[in-house]
Amino acid sequence: DQTYYIDEFRRKYYLERVGKSRPALSVDVLNKQWCRKNDVWGTNVGQTQYSCFDHRFKISDLDGSLVAKDDIHTQRAQRIIEQQYAMALKVRERQRTTLTIEHDDAIDYEATLNQMFGEEAIITFPMLWAEREDYSYRVYNKMCHNTGWWGKDGQLTDARLYSWLIELTNNANELHQFQDMQPQGWTSTASGLVRSVPVMMKGTNPRKIFVVMSDGDDSSFPAKVTDRYLKQYNLCEKIRSGILERSQTHTDRVDIYYVSTTNSSKRVNYWKDYCTGQGNAAKAVNRQEIVSLIKGYLSDEIGNFSQ
Repeated sequence: DQTYYIDEFRRKYYLERVGKSRPALSVDVLNKQWCRKNDVWGTNVGQTQYSCFDHRFKISDLDGSLVAKDDIHTQRAQRIIEQQYAMALKVRERQRTTLTIEHDDAIDYEATLNQMFGEEAIITFPMLWAEREDYSYRVYNKMCHNTGWWGKDGQLTDARLYSWLIELTNNANELHQFQDMQPQGWTSTASGLVRSVPVMMKGTNPRKIFVVMSDGDDSSFPAKVTDRYLKQYNLCEKIRSGILERSQTHTDRVDIYYVSTTNSSKRVNYWKDYCTGQGNAAKAVNRQEIVSLIKGYLSDEIGNFSQ
């Protein structure tokens, strides 16, 4: 079927664009000059009555015969279509299960680690104002909840993000924006840590401090991503060494801490073992404990706050 619809849309392109160019071509002339009439056609045979393509450029097919490079019905083209279709099908099926574009099959981990120190690779996705579960516009469902949705708080005039990035700042009013956030869940800890790196690169303090804070485990598929980042790709060490190696940051020390705001020794030990190191991961289950712990991290010289 996919070949038929490729053929159909190509036909429309030739009719609407090539045929109406200057000088304009009648349909008969277009068919003779740019298209091939097929003896059989339909979705069951994968082609329309007229298959249109550029005849001028030739290439050897898989069997050695000379064919038009632009013809989608050659052996070479059919193999490419089948491969690309299989890839697209996998992407579609993965989005139905992972509910986020940042899943294990989609991430180039090594490229991410190499490019996370700058903003060149950051992509901002435009988001249509739609219903929360509108898969026609929000295929990666869980990833998009923090953008809000029209059934959440009213009409388009009320559209806003429910959580967002705050850059490094000394302005208390900007920091107070955190009180207005309403994060919608689907925890992805490593994603937040990676995104914070180019922000920290802008800092002028010779000591860079990352505090990762979470009230629960990563959700199912983000957990696989975090596991790969921390265990296989040694994310936290790459962050520390990468910042120190870049002289423009004027950095002489990088620390990464983890705070669990729920009573989870398992999660604290996980981050201690695979990221922060001994003494830099702890539990803090109420406001005063969190404040005291972070103050300790900020003044810590030897790392002695683990629980």
